[in-house]
Amino acid sequence: MIENLQDELFAEWSKKRKNIIPDGVVNCKQYIETKTKVLYILKEVNGGKNWNLRDLLNDNGGRFQTWNNIARWQYGIENTKQQNIWDKIKYIDKNFRKTQLRKVAVINLKKVPGKATSNMNEIKKYAWNDRELFKKQISIYSPDIIICCGTGEIVKEYKLVDNEFIENWSKSSSKLDYHLTKNNKLIISHCHPQKRINNKQKFIPLIKTIEEITKPDK
Repeated sequence: MIENLQDELFAEWSKKRKNIIPDGVVNCKQYIETKTKVLYILKEVNGGKNWNLRDLLNDNGGRFQTWNNIARWQYGIENTKQQNIWDKIKYIDKNFRKTQLRKVAVINLKKVPGKATSNMNEIKKYAWNDRELFKKQISIYSPDIIICCGTGEIVKEYKLVDNEFIENWSKSSSKLDYHLTKNNKLIISHCHPQKRINNKQKFIPLIKTIEEITKPDK
């Protein structure tokens, strides 16, 4: 059902914009079977025409520069109770990356090819003009956790998740901004996976925040 709905959505989207790169649920079967459904919201795709991000990630796992960290994050989200978890995933291979990415949904706010360096004003313009389609896309996936990868302020300002009004972010003990929606979805404003800091510094605060906010007594 998800596969049909997202294909229909992109058929609608392609009438509005030429050369869009389809994204979304990488592998519908595995996403549906995953206990905690996670959506990653990124900025834009990088170059090329006539390709599909879902197919790329499902078949070969994409470029390690971006997708290794998202694969690590996904594993961490599903295994928050593991001891010394970072030591187990500090070094990963392509097969690990592919396995983790097949469980997720990924969307870009600018769905036409961009450049290596993002222009945030341009991305905001695309996100605003396509905001109703984005709201529809996110609702199709019904994620439990939404990780905004350098896109948190746009998601907040344009109310892209359930038309949720976020007046102010809450702050986790790990210093990450987050919001729990009225439908109990957890939105986290995190950095882009390629941010130029140590990969462990991008991993540990995210996983600790999710563990803290999703504890049974919350």
